[in-house]
Amino acid sequence: MLAAALDEAVQFGSGDLHVDLTDITFIDVAGIRMMTTVAKRLSRDGRRLLLHATPPGVHRVIRLMGWETTPGLMHCIGVTL
Repeated sequence: MLAAALDEAVQFGSGDLHVDLTDITFIDVAGIRMMTTVAKRLSRDGRRLLLHATPPGVHRVIRLMGWETTPGLMHCIGVTL
């Protein structure tokens, strides 16, 4: 479901893509990697993937994998939708 939603938003949306992770209770490394791949796609068009309310565990995995420097990926800390 996440892949389909992100794909649709990238394809048909414009501007930055905001993803609210408030209600996420589990996401595996493949799901996080998918978001970094989407961020890279968006960055080619001058767009960004903005993550809101990133759970600490997800943020930690992103850092450990070195994905925090992924082009187009941004953590919105203290910003609510």
